[in-house]
Amino acid sequence: MIFISIIKGIIVGVITAFVVPFICINGLSGLYGGLYNVFGSRWTYIAYLIAIIPTFGYVGFYFSNKSTLSNRHRWKVSAISVFIISIIANSVGLLIGYILVLGSLETVNVEEVVPFMLLLGTLLLPITIPLGKFILDILYRWIHKIPFSTSK
Repeated sequence: MIFISIIKGIIVGVITAFVVPFICINGLSGLYGGLYNVFGSRWTYIAYLIAIIPTFGYVGFYFSNKSTLSNRHRWKVSAISVFIISIIANSVGLLIGYILVLGSLETVNVEEVVPFMLLLGTLLLPITIPLGKFILDILYRWIHKIPFSTSK
């Protein structure tokens, strides 16, 4: 059961790692005046994959050990998970993206770029935590086989 829950977490993580950057790229490019590249840069997806898959795998393991979790506790789990994903994607993912795009980090001022991206990720937490709660609720319901509809 635990192994299957980890696999379910990884599956939800992979789907999320492709859907969330797609929505962010298209939403931001719409705000900036139009779509120029629907799928965006490949490094964005790689940064999210590196951050989301291990986190969601661990959350799947955590959810398999807890038969019932209160709504408040799920908010805490989502806040911690989103914060970890934000830190990893905005530091390690950013550096990997620069290496893939530029070939090296010689022309990048890493000492200023990484703290700015970490600050940006932290400032966006009020937007990303509810989205993370929604996604983790889907994972929680899938692990515990709770139906999504409450009406009969």
